[in-house]
Amino acid sequence: ATVSAREPDPNPDDNTDTVTPVPVEAPPASTADLVLTKSVDEPTPTVGDVVTFTLRVHNQGPANATEVRVIEPLPSGYSYVAATPSVGTYDSATGVWTLGALATGGRA
Repeated sequence: ATVSAREPDPNPDDNTDTVTPVPVEAPPASTADLVLTKSVDEPTPTVGDVVTFTLRVHNQGPANATEVRVIEPLPSGYSYVAATPSVGTYDSATGVWTLGALATGGRA
């Protein structure tokens, strides 16, 4: 700040300004709200039946999601037959579905 006047200042040593820093909190990082739903076509199968499990992921935002993975091993007593992921890859040995990025509003 600068102060000036027509008259001379008899005490120029008191012409100081003190700045008090005010901490400002950073806004929270944007997060992604992922919703996972699981369904099965045959809830009460008998031995030998082929059962289809369907997993769906929806990113409700507000941010894009990155490095998305779903870990869903088969329940005990089931054998892996096939997977058809709409996005990414499924590793039947680990039960990990790797989607990668999922934009806000995105579904897989």
